[in-house]
Amino acid sequence: MVDYQRLFEGSPALFLVLGADESFPILDASNVYLQATHTRRDAIVGRPLFEVFPDNPDDPSATGILNLKASLKRVLAEGQPDAMAVQRYDVRRPDGEFEERYWSPINAPVKGADGQLQYIMHRVEDVTEISRHDPLTPHADEAMRLDVMLRAQELQEANRQLREVIEQFQAVYDQGLFAARLRPDGTVLDINRSALEVCGFKREDVLDRPFWECGWWNRSPKVMAWVRHAVQQSIAGEPFRGESLYFWGDGSEHIVDFACMPVRDASGRVCVHGRRGAAIRNPDDDFFAVSSVYDTNPSSERQRPVRNR
Repeated sequence: MVDYQRLFEGSPALFLVLGADESFPILDASNVYLQATHTRRDAIVGRPLFEVFPDNPDDPSATGILNLKASLKRVLAEGQPDAMAVQRYDVRRPDGEFEERYWSPINAPVKGADGQLQYIMHRVEDVTEISRHDPLTPHADEAMRLDVMLRAQELQEANRQLREVIEQFQAVYDQGLFAARLRPDGTVLDINRSALEVCGFKREDVLDRPFWECGWWNRSPKVMAWVRHAVQQSIAGEPFRGESLYFWGDGSEHIVDFACMPVRDASGRVCVHGRRGAAIRNPDDDFFAVSSVYDTNPSSERQRPVRNR
């Protein structure tokens, strides 16, 4: 039988196993990680990560804890690996003094059979010597090292800003109009939360299915044909808009202000299609308020409503 504990401890890579909570307790470490950080397994296992590895108190600009904690929290929240830019994170020597060190970290989730996050694998490469590589002159060495660090910090900041934009977009996308993204063949690539929760459908009911065959439309062959025509018109590069009957999961009938618009890549090729819908008051239905409205460009042609089967 393979002794996985011995394999892990003897790995040539610098590994740290962390618990999946915001104290990030240290559960184990590879031998080379212990050597690189001047620590002993019995002295660190069970303790919170940032208690064992504090920032250098003599460096007021230290960002090791701040950036590593942010990365680990993203793994907790998203369940996806998170690669960090090169990070200065000084290490405390056995004599209590801190030595300057640079690392290239990646943090990855480890999930159990039930899909729940159980551990976080923290893997680092010690790039201190690379940052101190001796080129032709000491001045060039310092310039190169500063340039590497500056670019790493710029990359990390750009990634942070990108994550903020994505999070803001996702919040608007999920809470506004009914919205979906379709592939060029008309199958559902993604669907927002409003279109599912309001109407009583599940994500697995619609992903990868032809859009016109999904539950909003498939109780009526006429409505299905109308939606399929809308998608095909968008595939051909022409936006479509109209009002249509549609259905909730409980079978009730509603009316939607429907649009299907082509999304083009940089070359102008249609690469994905966006569908937006705003529920409209029906005398027999409750009113569903939405936080966005359509462009009311008078040149756009609105298709005739479909209100019966």
